[in-house]
Amino acid sequence: ILSVLALIVLVQSREVTKNSKSKKNSLVENAKRSGKSGMALMEKGQYDAAIKKFKDAIRDDPTYSDYHTQLATCLRVLGRVDEAIEEYKHSIMHMNETRNRAGGDQYWASVHVNLAYVYAEGGGQGRFPGAMQLASGLFLEATRLQPKMAEAYTYLGNTYQEMKDWSAALEVFKTAIKHIVKPTDTDRLANQYFHMANCHGQLQQTDL
Repeated sequence: ILSVLALIVLVQSREVTKNSKSKKNSLVENAKRSGKSGMALMEKGQYDAAIKKFKDAIRDDPTYSDYHTQLATCLRVLGRVDEAIEEYKHSIMHMNETRNRAGGDQYWASVHVNLAYVYAEGGGQGRFPGAMQLASGLFLEATRLQPKMAEAYTYLGNTYQEMKDWSAALEVFKTAIKHIVKPTDTDRLANQYFHMANCHGQLQQTDL
Protein backbone atom coordinates (compact mmCIF):
# COMPACT_ATOMS: atom_id res chain seq x y z
CA ILE A 1 0.00 0.00 0.00
CA LEU A 2 2.80 2.41 0.90
CA SER A 3 4.53 1.81 -2.43
CA VAL A 4 1.26 2.48 -4.26
CA LEU A 5 0.74 5.71 -2.30
CA ALA A 6 4.33 6.77 -3.03
CA LEU A 7 3.74 6.14 -6.74
CA ILE A 8 0.54 8.20 -6.67
CA VAL A 9 2.34 11.09 -4.91
CA LEU A 10 5.17 10.91 -7.46
CA VAL A 11 2.74 11.01 -10.39
CA GLN A 12 0.85 13.90 -8.82
CA SER A 13 4.10 15.77 -8.21
CA ARG A 14 5.11 15.34 -11.84
CA GLU A 15 1.70 16.60 -12.96
CA VAL A 16 2.00 19.67 -10.73
CA THR A 17 5.49 20.38 -12.11
CA LYS A 18 4.26 19.91 -15.66
CA ASN A 19 1.26 22.20 -15.10
CA SER A 20 3.50 24.80 -13.43
CA LYS A 21 5.91 24.82 -16.39
CA SER A 22 3.01 25.00 -18.85
CA LYS A 23 1.53 27.98 -16.99
CA LYS A 24 4.91 29.73 -16.86
CA ASN A 25 5.47 29.20 -20.59
CA SER A 26 2.01 30.59 -21.28
CA LEU A 27 2.74 33.71 -19.23
CA VAL A 28 6.09 34.20 -21.00
CA GLU A 29 4.33 34.00 -24.38
CA ASN A 30 1.70 36.49 -23.21
CA ALA A 31 4.49 38.81 -22.10
CA LYS A 32 6.18 38.54 -25.49
CA ARG A 33 2.97 39.56 -27.24
CA SER A 34 2.48 42.49 -24.88
CA GLY A 35 6.11 43.55 -25.28
CA LYS A 36 5.87 43.40 -29.07
CA SER A 37 2.71 45.53 -28.99
CA GLY A 38 4.43 47.97 -26.64
CA MET A 39 7.36 48.37 -29.03
CA ALA A 40 5.03 49.02 -31.97
CA LEU A 41 3.11 51.66 -29.99
CA MET A 42 6.33 53.28 -28.78
CA GLU A 43 7.62 53.58 -32.35
CA LYS A 44 4.39 55.41 -33.22
CA GLY A 45 4.89 57.81 -30.32
CA GLN A 46 1.90 56.41 -28.42
CA TYR A 47 3.75 56.29 -25.12
CA ASP A 48 0.81 56.03 -22.71
CA ALA A 49 -0.57 53.02 -24.56
CA ALA A 50 2.93 51.51 -24.79
CA ILE A 51 3.39 51.90 -21.03
CA LYS A 52 0.27 49.83 -20.41
CA LYS A 53 1.55 47.06 -22.69
CA PHE A 54 4.99 46.98 -21.08
CA LYS A 55 3.38 46.84 -17.63
CA ASP A 56 1.28 43.90 -18.84
CA ALA A 57 4.46 42.21 -20.06
CA ILE A 58 6.19 42.79 -16.70
CA ARG A 59 3.18 41.41 -14.82
CA ASP A 60 3.50 38.15 -16.76
CA ASP A 61 7.30 38.00 -16.91
CA PRO A 62 8.75 40.32 -14.24
CA THR A 63 12.41 39.33 -14.53
CA TYR A 64 12.86 39.97 -18.26
CA SER A 65 14.96 43.13 -18.27
CA ASP A 66 14.07 44.64 -21.61
CA TYR A 67 10.42 45.17 -20.64
CA HIS A 68 11.65 47.33 -17.75
CA THR A 69 14.11 49.15 -20.02
CA GLN A 70 11.48 49.98 -22.64
CA LEU A 71 8.97 51.02 -19.96
CA ALA A 72 11.62 53.31 -18.48
CA THR A 73 12.21 54.87 -21.90
CA CYS A 74 8.50 55.67 -22.31
CA LEU A 75 8.23 57.08 -18.80
CA ARG A 76 11.31 59.23 -19.37
CA VAL A 77 9.89 60.68 -22.58
CA LEU A 78 6.74 61.66 -20.69
CA GLY A 79 8.79 63.31 -17.95
CA ARG A 80 7.96 60.70 -15.32
CA VAL A 81 11.60 60.45 -14.31
CA ASP A 82 11.14 59.01 -10.81
CA GLU A 83 9.26 56.05 -12.26
CA ALA A 84 11.77 55.75 -15.09
CA ILE A 85 14.63 55.51 -12.59
CA GLU A 86 12.93 52.64 -10.77
CA GLU A 87 12.39 50.72 -14.02
CA TYR A 88 16.01 51.18 -15.10
CA LYS A 89 17.04 49.88 -11.67
CA HIS A 90 14.77 46.84 -12.06
CA SER A 91 16.29 46.18 -15.48
CA ILE A 92 19.85 46.30 -14.14
CA MET A 93 18.86 44.14 -11.17
CA HIS A 94 18.31 41.21 -13.53
CA MET A 95 21.15 41.89 -15.98
CA ASN A 96 23.18 38.81 -15.05
CA GLU A 97 20.41 36.32 -15.77
CA THR A 98 21.36 34.26 -18.81
CA ARG A 99 18.45 35.28 -21.03
CA ASN A 100 19.03 38.95 -20.23
CA ARG A 101 22.60 38.79 -21.53
CA ALA A 102 21.50 38.33 -25.14
CA GLY A 103 22.03 42.00 -25.93
CA GLY A 104 25.60 41.82 -24.69
CA ASP A 105 27.64 44.48 -22.93
CA GLN A 106 26.71 47.10 -25.54
CA TYR A 107 23.08 46.89 -24.46
CA TRP A 108 23.89 47.03 -20.77
CA ALA A 109 26.32 49.91 -21.17
CA SER A 110 23.49 51.84 -22.85
CA VAL A 111 21.08 51.04 -20.01
CA HIS A 112 23.64 52.32 -17.48
CA VAL A 113 24.18 55.47 -19.55
CA ASN A 114 20.44 56.12 -19.77
CA LEU A 115 19.94 55.79 -16.02
CA ALA A 116 23.05 57.88 -15.32
CA TYR A 117 21.84 60.60 -17.68
CA VAL A 118 18.49 60.82 -15.86
CA TYR A 119 20.35 61.25 -12.57
CA ALA A 120 22.77 63.80 -14.03
CA GLU A 121 19.97 65.81 -15.62
CA GLY A 122 17.98 65.82 -12.40
CA GLY A 123 21.08 66.56 -10.35
CA GLY A 124 21.75 69.66 -12.39
CA GLN A 125 18.25 70.83 -11.50
CA GLY A 126 18.74 69.93 -7.84
CA ARG A 127 16.11 67.23 -8.05
CA PHE A 128 18.06 64.23 -6.73
CA PRO A 129 20.45 64.62 -3.77
CA GLY A 130 23.79 63.01 -4.57
CA ALA A 131 22.69 62.57 -8.18
CA MET A 132 26.05 63.44 -9.72
CA GLN A 133 27.84 60.86 -7.61
CA LEU A 134 25.29 58.24 -8.67
CA ALA A 135 25.58 59.32 -12.29
CA SER A 136 29.38 59.19 -12.31
CA GLY A 137 29.32 55.65 -10.89
CA LEU A 138 26.91 54.50 -13.59
CA PHE A 139 28.84 56.20 -16.40
CA LEU A 140 32.03 54.61 -15.08
CA GLU A 141 30.37 51.19 -15.11
CA ALA A 142 29.29 51.82 -18.70
CA THR A 143 32.93 52.40 -19.69
CA ARG A 144 33.84 49.13 -17.97
CA LEU A 145 31.13 47.23 -19.82
CA GLN A 146 31.91 48.85 -23.16
CA PRO A 147 35.45 50.28 -23.05
CA LYS A 148 35.17 51.86 -26.51
CA MET A 149 31.85 53.66 -25.88
CA ALA A 150 32.94 57.23 -26.56
CA GLU A 151 29.76 58.95 -25.35
CA ALA A 152 30.08 57.27 -21.95
CA TYR A 153 33.48 58.93 -21.50
CA THR A 154 32.10 62.30 -22.57
CA TYR A 155 29.23 62.06 -20.09
CA LEU A 156 31.54 60.82 -17.33
CA GLY A 157 33.97 63.69 -17.88
CA ASN A 158 31.13 66.21 -17.94
CA THR A 159 29.72 64.78 -14.71
CA TYR A 160 33.08 65.13 -13.00
CA GLN A 161 33.18 68.74 -14.20
CA GLU A 162 29.74 69.34 -12.66
CA MET A 163 31.17 67.94 -9.42
CA LYS A 164 34.19 70.25 -9.84
CA ASP A 165 36.50 67.25 -9.76
CA TRP A 166 38.71 68.76 -12.44
CA SER A 167 41.55 66.26 -12.10
CA ALA A 168 39.25 63.26 -12.58
CA ALA A 169 37.53 64.95 -15.51
CA LEU A 170 40.87 65.77 -17.12
CA GLU A 171 42.01 62.14 -16.92
CA VAL A 172 38.77 60.95 -18.53
CA PHE A 173 39.11 63.36 -21.46
CA LYS A 174 42.78 62.45 -21.89
CA THR A 175 41.87 58.76 -22.00
CA ALA A 176 39.10 59.42 -24.51
CA ILE A 177 41.41 61.37 -26.82
CA LYS A 178 44.26 58.86 -26.60
CA HIS A 179 42.40 55.56 -26.71
CA ILE A 180 38.68 55.93 -27.43
CA VAL A 181 37.67 58.60 -29.92
CA LYS A 182 38.50 57.80 -33.52
CA PRO A 183 40.73 60.38 -35.30
CA THR A 184 38.10 60.60 -38.03
CA ASP A 185 35.43 61.64 -35.49
CA THR A 186 36.58 65.25 -35.60
CA ASP A 187 33.55 66.81 -33.89
CA ARG A 188 33.76 64.51 -30.87
CA LEU A 189 37.53 64.90 -30.76
CA ALA A 190 37.22 68.69 -30.76
CA ASN A 191 34.69 68.43 -27.96
CA GLN A 192 37.11 66.37 -25.85
CA TYR A 193 39.91 68.90 -26.39
CA PHE A 194 37.56 71.76 -25.47
CA HIS A 195 36.63 70.13 -22.17
CA MET A 196 40.23 69.16 -21.49
CA ALA A 197 41.29 72.79 -21.92
CA ASN A 198 38.54 73.84 -19.53
CA CYS A 199 39.83 71.39 -16.92
CA HIS A 200 43.40 72.70 -17.33
CA GLY A 201 42.10 76.25 -16.88
CA GLN A 202 40.16 75.37 -13.74
CA LEU A 203 43.12 73.54 -12.22
CA GLN A 204 45.41 76.51 -12.89
CA GLN A 205 42.94 78.80 -11.15
CA THR A 206 42.82 76.43 -8.20
CA ASP A 207 46.61 76.46 -7.92
CA LEU A 208 46.77 80.26 -7.81
